[in-house]
Amino acid sequence: MPELFILFLLAVYKVIIVYFGFMILFLCPSLVVYQEFLLWNNENALKPLSLLGLIKVYCLAVLWMTSCLIGSVLLLPKYALTRDVSYETQCIVEPCITRLCAWLLLGKTRIIDIHKLPPPNDRLESNFLIRKEQPNDQHQEKNGYIYVANHSSMIDTMVVYHLSRSFT
Repeated sequence: MPELFILFLLAVYKVIIVYFGFMILFLCPSLVVYQEFLLWNNENALKPLSLLGLIKVYCLAVLWMTSCLIGSVLLLPKYALTRDVSYETQCIVEPCITRLCAWLLLGKTRIIDIHKLPPPNDRLESNFLIRKEQPNDQHQEKNGYIYVANHSSMIDTMVVYHLSRSFT
């Protein structure tokens, strides 16, 4: 009887591995390629996506999903103990994955006029305005900042992480 149970568990394990392998290596990346194909091959696009571009999109999707799966598995013990892995996810795993994907598949990413952005640790206390008390009852006002990425392409997400800013 225990042998039958072990065989059953091995069969379930193989089904799960095949299912996730199929999802990560074929189905989801194929949908991503289709989305990028539609995005870049319409009349408003500057230039249609080439075959090499489609292959890069496919590789990016596979690498992205595999890396996210690995990062999630690595955070499981901490999640089981503390139920909070938001910092590790947003500040360590996601930036590492996006920079790895960008480095391998896009090349060097350059942010133009980064000096015009607020400092990396500048957190907004409200959506629109920060008032900081000054020693002589003077107020220093700062405008709020908006980072815009339309996420119509996977490249947007990777480039936004190159800003090295906290979005929480």
